[in-house]
Amino acid sequence: MDLDRPVARPLDSSLISLPHNDFNLDLIDLFIKSLMLLHNLKALATTLRHYKDLQFYTDGSLQRDQNFIDSMSIGWICINNKNFTFFASTILWSFSTKAEMLACLTTLIVALIKAKVTLFTNSVITITGFNRIDEVMQLSVRK
Repeated sequence: MDLDRPVARPLDSSLISLPHNDFNLDLIDLFIKSLMLLHNLKALATTLRHYKDLQFYTDGSLQRDQNFIDSMSIGWICINNKNFTFFASTILWSFSTKAEMLACLTTLIVALIKAKVTLFTNSVITITGFNRIDEVMQLSVRK
């Protein structure tokens, strides 16, 4: 699929007409530095902006290499339309949970703010982390 163009799709009950909201596009601009990823995520966000109920399968992995820099691969597929997919890789502070969480976070950044997002992941640590987000937000940064 060419991520530069939205996929034409017949309207169904999972679509909603909401006022134009570019908050997630602003988040993409703020957090994504790669121009190619920025462009791909914005195209996906624009295409998915009318969905009120989204479901994604996510995955992240860590590749260790003794001769090179460790890297993480992340990806997801949108169950609503399997043509909506995202794959990327990253380096720096590599660990498998970070890869899983980045996969989940990229689904959230392309979804409309008021959309219901269901994530399917095989990472118990990631699920536990998201379930405990309120506790993490209460932590003090004082030493």
